[in-house]
Amino acid sequence: MKKNIRIIVADDNSLVREMLVDGIADQKDFEILATASNGRETIELIKEHEPDVVLLDLVMPIVDGLGVMEAVREDNNGKVPYFIIVSAAGKEDIVTQALDSGASYFFMKPFDEGALIRRIRQLCDSEPKKSIAESSYMQNDTSYSVENETSSLIRKLGMPAKMIGYKYAIDAIIITLEEPDAIVSITKDIYPKIGERYGTSPTNVERNIRYGIETAWSKRDSIMKTREGKEIFGSCTKRPTNSEFINSCSEWLKFHKSRR
Repeated sequence: MKKNIRIIVADDNSLVREMLVDGIADQKDFEILATASNGRETIELIKEHEPDVVLLDLVMPIVDGLGVMEAVREDNNGKVPYFIIVSAAGKEDIVTQALDSGASYFFMKPFDEGALIRRIRQLCDSEPKKSIAESSYMQNDTSYSVENETSSLIRKLGMPAKMIGYKYAIDAIIITLEEPDAIVSITKDIYPKIGERYGTSPTNVERNIRYGIETAWSKRDSIMKTREGKEIFGSCTKRPTNSEFINSCSEWLKFHKSRR
């Protein structure tokens, strides 16, 4: 028999807590374990109940949402729940920081209850727990970290890690490694998937990846001195499109992984 999905709701606003609970409580496979109004209480409840999912606001008293995720990762005996951020703080740098800190999804307030319910189920149905950066492409090779290899590659190609498009490009390349056909419908498949993960629009994903590629291409003379630059940019007479860049990087990674 399938176990219920055990959930803790953490938000300093009592009305939002009530709304979140009411929005998901009627799902027969969901069990609301507890609610919390500050970060310290949230950490204690996670240790006590070991939930599957925590719906977490970023702006809370005593300890904020980022601090909660950090504390749980450091002091919860490896039993880390899925964190879904539900917050009004939706600037892109904040979203990126939250996801880098361990959040699985980011929902902006106001949010779609149906979408939230679907994401909770998707996370808990996909065992073992994995993110885009821990795809099945690397499951049988513990010496190969696809995220590290991808980030290393695009840095060598001249895309600065501080750019928003850097993170988007990494995810786009990893999705292409996992689902090669996705590159054919990049605007209908890859951009929306990344946009949903980061709480932004597909158009914004496309634009920021393009800016990152433009920055890399502006350094072409120096980049061409590297092996990666020669092999990926060598045949290009003009700046590659997003799909060309993403596909070339994924093909390069596949080729060099096969030679390990």
